[in-house]
Amino acid sequence: MENNPELIYIIDSNDIIVEIISYDSANEYEIDMGKRNNFFQIIHSPELEIIFRAIFSEVRNGKIFTSFYRCDTSEFKRKYKFSAKFENEMIILKHFLVYEEKIDSNVMFVEKGGELLRMCAWCNKFYVAGRGWMELEDALFHLNIFEEIKISPISHGICEPCSEILKKEIRSLKA
Repeated sequence: MENNPELIYIIDSNDIIVEIISYDSANEYEIDMGKRNNFFQIIHSPELEIIFRAIFSEVRNGKIFTSFYRCDTSEFKRKYKFSAKFENEMIILKHFLVYEEKIDSNVMFVEKGGELLRMCAWCNKFYVAGRGWMELEDALFHLNIFEEIKISPISHGICEPCSEILKKEIRSLKA
């Protein structure tokens, strides 16, 4: 399943997305929204911004970075591999679909005044305000998810333990 990238960002030296190539028509909205924007404007998590800035710094110094993350929708459970490399003065950020499974759900994601549920894209824990990062089952209880069929959209972030693991991986690139 990982043969061709599903999504490629080409990012210049000022972190501006100069091109987005998608092999999935479902990503068309992402292409329109992202092009000519600073890459960090499409990141909804301060933790992820720190991680990507560190990755970009190492990649611009000639390193190649690869990692895996989850990106689920209301219809699919998906695992991606992403790689970042520096080529022709640009960062090439490729996302490969590694695994996809259809899920049956009657949950509808709706905008609730800009509120987003944050989920760690590496370990799948959810952030609960005032309580921190929690396993899915605990977060569902504390967020009262089962009281409604319509819930806020989920944005991917990164929890502190996963952030530390990724930082170690980035530091290992320097060795």
